[in-house]
This record gives sequence, C-alpha cells and structure tokens, in this order.
Amino acid sequence: MFTPLLLIATLGQLNAELIFAQVWFRHGARAPTVFGRFPSESKDFGVSFPYEKGELTKEGKMMEYELGKRFREEFKGFISNEYVPHENRIFIDEDNRTSDSAALMLAGLYPPSESQIWNPELLWNPIPLHEDNIMVKAGMGIADTCPKIGDEVMKRPAFWNILERYPTVVEQFERLSGVEISLPKNLSDVLDEYYTRYKLGDSRLPAASWLTDKMAERIREIETNITTQFFKIPEVMDSIGAWHTTRLIDEIDVVLNQPTNKRRKFVFFSGHDTNLLILGIRLGLPGCGEHFCDFGGSLAIELHNETNNFYLKFFYSNYYKNPREEVISKLCGHPCSLTKFKLLFSNPRIDEVTFWRKCKYPIMMENGNENTILIVTLFVIIVGLIMTNIFSCFKLRRKQKSRSSTIDMDETEPLMFKGEI
Repeated sequence: MFTPLLLIATLGQLNAELIFAQVWFRHGARAPTVFGRFPSESKDFGVSFPYEKGELTKEGKMMEYELGKRFREEFKGFISNEYVPHENRIFIDEDNRTSDSAALMLAGLYPPSESQIWNPELLWNPIPLHEDNIMVKAGMGIADTCPKIGDEVMKRPAFWNILERYPTVVEQFERLSGVEISLPKNLSDVLDEYYTRYKLGDSRLPAASWLTDKMAERIREIETNITTQFFKIPEVMDSIGAWHTTRLIDEIDVVLNQPTNKRRKFVFFSGHDTNLLILGIRLGLPGCGEHFCDFGGSLAIELHNETNNFYLKFFYSNYYKNPREEVISKLCGHPCSLTKFKLLFSNPRIDEVTFWRKCKYPIMMENGNENTILIVTLFVIIVGLIMTNIFSCFKLRRKQKSRSSTIDMDETEPLMFKGEI
C-alpha cells in the first residue's frame, strides 16, 4: 500500500537519471574446485573428465556470454553503442574462472561496432581486466589465507558452533566421503564437491547415485547456512564484509568527482557466489543475502540523480537466465539515499591497506614500506653473516692444509652418519 510520502518519492524517481552502475556477478558453470575420489569410486575415476579444477565448462562459458547480452538489454538507453574505455572498469580476482567469465561477459555486452572490427573472422574486441585479489577472500578460506583474522575467528564460540548444529550431517558425510570434517571449511568443501558434480550432469564426473534433486537442494541449503553463520562472525563481517561496502562507496565517490563528459558508467566485479552473499547480508537485501546464487547470478547497484539528490537502487538475479528484479534494502529502505547509505556503511572503513593489515601479521604483510624495509634489512644482515662465516671457514681450511699433511680421511663419504646413509 502506497503512503503519500512513498507515492511522492516514487513519482520523483520517474524523473531521475541513472548515472552509474556497479555490477557484481558470479562466474559460469565450472568443474569442482577439489577433485575428491570418494571411497566407493575406482582409482581411475574421472580420468576422462576434460576440465581442470575450478575451470569453466563449455556450458559455463556460454552462460557468461549470454549474461553479457542480458546486461546490454537491461541497460538499454544508458549503455553506449560500443565499448568506450573511460566508461568501463572491470575487476577480477586470481581465479581463472573470474577472468574467463569477465572476458566472455564483455564479449556479449560489447560486440565490436563496425569501426572496431579488427579481424572480420573474429567479431571480438579485447577489453582490459584489472586484478583485485581481495575479492577472493570472501569465503571460509579467509581463516587460512588471513592468519590474523583466522586466529581471532577461531577464538569465537560462534565459529565452533557452526558444525555443532549439524552433527548428523557431519557424521554422514565423513562416512560417505572418507574425509575428516573437523572445521566448517571441511564440510563446505565436501558439500561443494557433491553439489557441483550434481550441477554438472556430466557422466565423465558423475554425481553420487543416491543424490536426488531434493537432497541436492538440502546440501545447498546447508552450504548457505554454514557460510552465512561464518560471515556473521564480527571479525569476518568487519573485515572482508566491510571491504565490499567500502569499495561500493569509493567507486561512487570517484564517479561523482569526474567531469560529466568523462564520467565512468560501469564498474563490473567478476567474482563468486560468496561475494554476492556477503554483500546481500551486509546490505540487508532479500534473496541476495539469504541464498547462494546460481551460476551467472548478479547484483547491480545503481546510482540515480534527481535534481542533485542521489539515491541507490538494487537489482538482483539469482541465475544468468533470470531477469533481474529490484530488491529493497532492509537497512537503507526505499528510496535509499546516498547520504543514508554512507552513514550506514562507512564505518568501519576497510580499504585495501586496512584490509591487509587486518589480514596478516606485520612480518607477513605484502604491503607497507616499513615492513618491506625491515624484511630487506634482515635479509641483508643474514646474507652478510653467512658470507662472513663461509669466508672464515675457507681461510681456516687453507691454513689447516698448509700446516699438516698427516690427516688421512676419505672425503668421498659423508663425515657425519658414516655408514648410515
């Protein structure tokens, strides 16, 4: 039911102008990220399967290409007729499937115009991709790859309670898989292996014979639940979760400070279902923050301007084929003004430098001049000491040989553990 204020706000939006869109999307169908051979399977199981771990399948490649075509249709009237470099920026992470998915999506989004065709036999235009390896941290693996965060997470009872909620599931899948499940990530990996094979539908890497449609849905539900519980642990949400919203705000600020004739129109993030899930949880978005999306799922965050009043709109699709639908943030409401959005999500501010400081202990930091100088200095000192010792030993050896010829030792054998090697 429309209230007068909501009706006025809705009518005002009819005259609003879309000025910028950030689009996060999941890769296409892939091979399992772990090739587990379960106890009931033969040793030559899966040898004819043609894809390496985590790589896109042929079907997955087509999904991303079709997703790009769908984006072009959804942004009709806003997107340029051809690829314009300053209007676009595309981010990927270290996984091959994100770079492949980005390239394929862009092929569907920006087919070359007549003036851009450089090879009539290949109607494709190369578009730059930029790597951001923080994106890949959105997952349970952050407890391993970010030791500082992992140590704090494991102090939380909420972390250990994740598995305690599913004792029967843990017992059953330990028996079925032969894998010891002592951590939430162990369970997640096993469930993902079973579910991915089910989704593939490939006889060369078949799903378990007992895995019915209903059971597969239950597996995916458990995966979503344990990942959601993990993401809601403060050390996770206030690091990688906050990094996502900091990126949203920073990209908006960049655009608003650009001249209108050189303004960026799109930023695309080619990532994973975990990126969309943590964004949905943090932003309070129905659907997006409640379930893992399927292959090619997407979340578009649009910035609109109505007489210098800026507000955000959110559009979610859980599968590459499905048209997007507007979703309303439970936290920011409708309309979600940019001012309110920043008040809600600017704290904590987790930019790249801050994230890596939260992620790793100082001696492990990959960024930061002070730590780099310290490590280099220590390295030089250690190398210097080693070279000094080697030189001293060499001089001593020469003196010993010149002073005595009575030493009789077979140096073709080891001096230590003689007769034991």
